[in-house]
Amino acid sequence: MDGGFFIRQVKLGDLRKICEIEEKSFPYPWSILSFLYVYHESPKFFFVAVKDGKVVGYIILKVRENVWKSGHLLNLAVDPKYRRRGIG
Repeated sequence: MDGGFFIRQVKLGDLRKICEIEEKSFPYPWSILSFLYVYHESPKFFFVAVKDGKVVGYIILKVRENVWKSGHLLNLAVDPKYRRRGIG
């Protein structure tokens, strides 16, 4: 595992880089509007991985905080240059 990265909650300024990673990762990427929606509706479960001051990945979860505390992974991607280093 390659160290030197950390996880933090997403910031509005991260969305452009997240969209770049998304477009490199999937044939049908989410739009920036989809990420904006999640950012405003559920930022508590939207995180980025940061290495050397750059956003290199992200994860979006949907968590139901009811009695069962169930959740789903909605989206996750790591910049191709940083894959296979334990970030995902």
